[in-house]
Amino acid sequence: MDYLNHDIAPDLMRFIKSRIGGKKNVSYYRFLSRIDQQVPVFNEEEIAFIDFISDMLPLVRVEEFVILKELIEGERTLDELKYIIRNDYEIYREDQFDNAVHHVLNQHLSEKEKEESYNFVLKDNQSLKININLDNSSFKNHVIDILSYGIARYQDEFGIYEGTFKRYLNYTTEQMMMMLCERYYRFYKGTKIEKDGTIYILANLKKDENKPVHQKYRDHFKTSQIFQWESETNTTMESHRGLIGSKVAHLFIRKIADEDGITLPYTYIGTGKLVNPFESDNPKKTLIFDVLLDHPIPEYLHYDFKIEEENNHE
Repeated sequence: MDYLNHDIAPDLMRFIKSRIGGKKNVSYYRFLSRIDQQVPVFNEEEIAFIDFISDMLPLVRVEEFVILKELIEGERTLDELKYIIRNDYEIYREDQFDNAVHHVLNQHLSEKEKEESYNFVLKDNQSLKININLDNSSFKNHVIDILSYGIARYQDEFGIYEGTFKRYLNYTTEQMMMMLCERYYRFYKGTKIEKDGTIYILANLKKDENKPVHQKYRDHFKTSQIFQWESETNTTMESHRGLIGSKVAHLFIRKIADEDGITLPYTYIGTGKLVNPFESDNPKKTLIFDVLLDHPIPEYLHYDFKIEEENNHE
């Protein structure tokens, strides 16, 4: 919590997401251990639980952490948890709550680096309870501190907002799937196309120079309200998988894919419409669209996203 309460403190996520000796830290506890700081000694199961909750940071939804924080204090029914989220946080969404419950009950599915899986939360009829020993007060306090940090940071950054995603905030691909209540990654070459005409687009502004020419897509901002996007390969005016005539496009942008060995998240730009399609000269056949945004990019993001001044386009 000190990282939130002190103005000059660095972003805690830099330590959690960084790598030491080629290994991702996952948690602040592991980071401190690897730089030989004095830390309490926790057993493997306790460290695995710390990794599990730390891997969700920074939060893009608060439900998991609220559920876990309540369960730390004792067993709760699903109705009690719904009531707390609805009344104390004013954000209750049934699909997000159900997905969060599934997530905490099946947490081992997201633990990529762990050989042994744990069931940290158990369900008994319509009640949930923590399935880990909390007698170690140092461990319990450490966990509560992480949960408090996650919730407080979420409330500061997200607050209450409309829609599934909040404009100009960051999401990893896993967090996008979480917010869409999907249990598996369902993007194909940076695009997710729904049957109802909704499109989700992920784009990198800086291309990897080692990639072949046909994968160096010409994605860039033409103005603060128009983004040029090149589709995946094998896309034509006749075979476009629903891109032409789509209902709405959700656009996610990042400058580069990774930095200092850390995979970077995407910034959610908002919704728009795919317009002005034409066939490119890409040897693998692609279409180029303008994404006409519903909301222009605010000026403070122009430098990061290499948006030229509007008068340069007049």
